[in-house]
Amino acid sequence: MFPPGTPAPPQCFYKVTKIKFGLQIDINYGIFTKYHISVNDGNNYTFQSCDQSSTCNITGLKPCTDYTVIVNAQWNDKEISCQSSENQVTTESAAPDDIKVSKHPPGLVCYQSDWDISNSLSTPDSNKTEISDGSVCFKLKEEDFCSSFTVEINSKSCETVKITKDITIDFIDPAEIDQPKPTKLPVRIEPKLPPNCKNLMVEYTCSETRLPGKLMNLSVLEPYTDYSCTGEIKNETFVFIRTPPVIFNIDCGFYIDGRSTSDNTSIQLDLTSTNRSCGVDLPKLSYICSCNTENDKKSRVEPCVFTGLEPYRDYTCEVHLTYNNEKVNQAWKKTLKTDPGVPTTVQYLRLTVPENNVIDVECQSPTYWYGPEREFKVRLHDPNGPVKEEKRSYCYFTFKDLSYSTTYRVEVTVYNGFYESPAVIRNIKTSYNDKGVVGFMILLTFLFFLSLTICLIKHRKFLRSQLCHDDEAEKMMLNSTAIYANPPCLEKP
Repeated sequence: MFPPGTPAPPQCFYKVTKIKFGLQIDINYGIFTKYHISVNDGNNYTFQSCDQSSTCNITGLKPCTDYTVIVNAQWNDKEISCQSSENQVTTESAAPDDIKVSKHPPGLVCYQSDWDISNSLSTPDSNKTEISDGSVCFKLKEEDFCSSFTVEINSKSCETVKITKDITIDFIDPAEIDQPKPTKLPVRIEPKLPPNCKNLMVEYTCSETRLPGKLMNLSVLEPYTDYSCTGEIKNETFVFIRTPPVIFNIDCGFYIDGRSTSDNTSIQLDLTSTNRSCGVDLPKLSYICSCNTENDKKSRVEPCVFTGLEPYRDYTCEVHLTYNNEKVNQAWKKTLKTDPGVPTTVQYLRLTVPENNVIDVECQSPTYWYGPEREFKVRLHDPNGPVKEEKRSYCYFTFKDLSYSTTYRVEVTVYNGFYESPAVIRNIKTSYNDKGVVGFMILLTFLFFLSLTICLIKHRKFLRSQLCHDDEAEKMMLNSTAIYANPPCLEKP
């Protein structure tokens, strides 16, 4: 209603006509500056405004759908309702040509139209529906490729419209193509294509990842090399699609069986190898052997022999497979010990005579024992031959009660449980018997003084004897004049 005194608004009439993709609204009076049109299908509203035009088209509606149309005109800042003899109308049916079919994004079949078909399309197998950039898309199943795919436009007011499209292999998402990586020689890549795609082939072109510009076929590929191969899915005349690259490196799966033999200065490695994946001759395949030595050995068939080694030493021996002079991941490793050898001689042999008939022997261990045991041996010889032999685990020996002033030969060796070292030989002489000399001098002194005493006693006796004889002579002379009785002359002690 308008306030009293306000002029009555002009009458507004409109007519609704079906057009392709929607409805056309014709207004019979052109004095209105703007129209507001509402289209309702019972569930959704569509609004549109038209400026100073007697005809407005509303598109993007659903096909074969009943719509109620309401038109309001703008007049003096007021809206007035326009009248129509029929404001309910059914849109036209969609034709197959109204629908465009697209294969993007990959792996989907998409339908796009100026009709609103978001709720009208369906498939018999109920493929998953997705909305992408205003299009209605269906996720293709594996069996949909290389076959006909049919969708239906359903409505209550019109007959069902079927749209059929041939789904070629280029609809597929390349990232979903199963391309098993090759594991054997000769190299074969066998992608798993959809089961209905019978007359297609896949040709691969490869390059080394480090030399991307050099292209080659599968037949010339080698093991232990990084490759990138791209396939072309095609028939006899047309390339449909290129696959993502297949990145792989053929590992022949070699198993190395090593056997070793050794003496005390060398090790020989006899090798055999088997492979599970490369049943062909590989001329670029060889071995590199090492045993903690300065020089590695390279061999293809012959055993690896290391000479000039030290006896009774642990060596970590390794065998690496090489292909085209580059090591591959398989390796054989074992710690081996060379056989015992002859030990080196003792060091810093020292002989002393702490007493006149005693010899001490001292030395230090040899530089290399070359065996499991540690034993020192000392042999003592005098001019007549061997005298004594002693053994012990350390080098300190004492030989007592030897002959005085005698030259002895001392031989010192070590024994490692298998071999005895060369002898270190030294000569040493015992001292004279100083105790015997002192005793002898004492005896001589005693005998001298004894002899001297005896001589003195005898001399004294002789003097007294002489004195007695002189007394008797004198008495004889006196006897010639007198007779005396004299006792005999006794010797004094």
